[in-house]
Amino acid sequence: MFDRTYLPDADFEFVVIGDTHYILNPEIYASAGDSQDISYTREWSARAGHALQLAAALEPDFVVHLGDLDQEFPGKDDFERSRQEALAQISSCGLQPHHVAGNMDIGDKPNSTVPAPWVRPEDIHLWHAQFGCSWYSFDHAGVHCIVLNTQIMNEPLPEAEEQRIWFDEDIVTHSGRRIFLFLHMPPFAIDENEPGLGSYNSLDEPVREWLLEAVRAHNVELMCSGHTHTAAIHRIGQTRFLIVPSTTTSRPSFNEIFTVLPEHRGKNDVDKLGFYLARSQQDGVRMHLIRSAGETELLTGNGSKRLLTRVSHDLPHSPLGVNLRLALAPTTLGVQAWPDVVRQRIRDDYPLLACIELGARHLRLPAGDLDDHVQCERLAIARDEGMQVTATWLWSERLDLTHEIARHAEIIDTAEVQMPGELWPSDSLWEAMSSCREQTGKPVSLAPLLAQEQVAGKYHPRTRVGYLPDELTALNDRLAHDGHNLDYAVCTLPAGEQTWEALQSFGALLPLSHIGAFDIIVQLPGLDDGEHEQLVAEALLASALLPNTRLILDPLVDVDRSSDINNGLLDRSSNPRTPFHVARCLNTILFSQIDAYEALPIEDLRDGRVLGLRSERVTHRLEMPTGAATVPGVGNWTDLAAGCTWQGQPPGIPIYTPLLRTTRT
Repeated sequence: MFDRTYLPDADFEFVVIGDTHYILNPEIYASAGDSQDISYTREWSARAGHALQLAAALEPDFVVHLGDLDQEFPGKDDFERSRQEALAQISSCGLQPHHVAGNMDIGDKPNSTVPAPWVRPEDIHLWHAQFGCSWYSFDHAGVHCIVLNTQIMNEPLPEAEEQRIWFDEDIVTHSGRRIFLFLHMPPFAIDENEPGLGSYNSLDEPVREWLLEAVRAHNVELMCSGHTHTAAIHRIGQTRFLIVPSTTTSRPSFNEIFTVLPEHRGKNDVDKLGFYLARSQQDGVRMHLIRSAGETELLTGNGSKRLLTRVSHDLPHSPLGVNLRLALAPTTLGVQAWPDVVRQRIRDDYPLLACIELGARHLRLPAGDLDDHVQCERLAIARDEGMQVTATWLWSERLDLTHEIARHAEIIDTAEVQMPGELWPSDSLWEAMSSCREQTGKPVSLAPLLAQEQVAGKYHPRTRVGYLPDELTALNDRLAHDGHNLDYAVCTLPAGEQTWEALQSFGALLPLSHIGAFDIIVQLPGLDDGEHEQLVAEALLASALLPNTRLILDPLVDVDRSSDINNGLLDRSSNPRTPFHVARCLNTILFSQIDAYEALPIEDLRDGRVLGLRSERVTHRLEMPTGAATVPGVGNWTDLAAGCTWQGQPPGIPIYTPLLRTTRT
């Protein structure tokens, strides 16, 4: 079911899944006046079943279910029947999870401002009778796992104090060990200072402070929660904190963050549904998002497997980067809407999570983002997750480059200086760059910014950032004449050339005596995802032939507020487009280990062409159809856009997307 070919070794694996919301009778939503939602609500149970089958197919060492087994809540007539059917569905998949009590399981936290029934003594007693105590711990492979019941926190019930005393003792006893913590409700959804009273989505004080103090004091390695149905990532001191999405439904109140409204007012944003495969490796846990995408069909063996790709941490040799035309973490003041009675700041973590999933190693962004503390926090997390940050400045005589870089030395890895209207650095710019490198130790990248470039099909001139191949030779000659060395030169592809050939023209220049490396920006023009699939595939394949090169795909997220509109790797709801998956798969396949590649001769197809790489270890042939093509040949195949692999002859059906055939040499 899954292809682990390119994953590094792991000591053990586990699945974190939650908010499956098995539903007995979706028709009640129609009778309650929410009839526009009934069509997809009917799919909830099947969606949960599909996700659970995926989880079982991963054959994890253990599973943690973060709560909300079913949609009925305590006190409803069908509550017990619904729970038993939900448990039967889990059992039928061969899973025996460690359960976390959620609000739909035992009742809600005490909050007089929201229309949800509080947990009652009989509800928690029923849970304890069926599942055992709702706060407990277990050990696996040297890791101490703690499960807490957030629904009784701040409650007057005696169980709340019993849990507090138990947790304080348990975490102290195991301090110094690796500790994982599992909750249903997050202590906070966006930041530690957000309102608790009046919010449906986070814990209120004083419990929040008590819990976070313990997490910091005892260096909890990983904390996972559910409840919000919206994925997010945080740091609490050294603790990695992830909010896990639902397998069943998205939450509309959180979609105020997006500049477009997803389907069904955000309740049916299926691209955000899924769970995590956690892989414990020698230097920490890798969290791999397994997208269930609202699928409802039972899994069958059709010969293909889903390719599990590496995250950024595990791709140190990857050149892949993205250009952030929009902020990495768009943030708004949010909306005051049911069931909350307060306005809670909202942040979109999906672009950051997508970069981790993509295996991106480089983020390029305007330096102005560094003056926003939210973006700096997110960039710090990105660096912790294995990425490097390049910040760009426009050069002027008034810019104190050394001061600006020193202000943000902990966040940025490279400083890019753009020269308005100039191809060559002036003496004053070079002096500023040299001083900056000497005092900060940061490498500097140089780019021309030419605002009067005439582009075919455009009435007004466009702005070009980066050198063309013939300009690099002239730049290198000038640097040699003046006795200067440049860390990085920012490059752009010549207009009108195919991507593979354009990148080969940069490779033909190497090595250059006074330019250390290239940052090559590859723009995704227009709105044709099929064209972008091929462009991304060619660019990544060619980048494997360019040592010390960073390949920057531009943009990460759609740009739709300009005269030049462009699809990105993600749409404006932060969901992946198909070129995202092409980049994700090729990034893992090509750069999981170091290979010295050489290019193969181009082969022509009746409806496309084949590009290839060969090393001592492996040969890759990229089938690039320009129309509907039936691709011949036997081998190990990857459908890059679909993210799946198979062995042998590909299906005898027309192929429209790039395919990779890999053979061992």
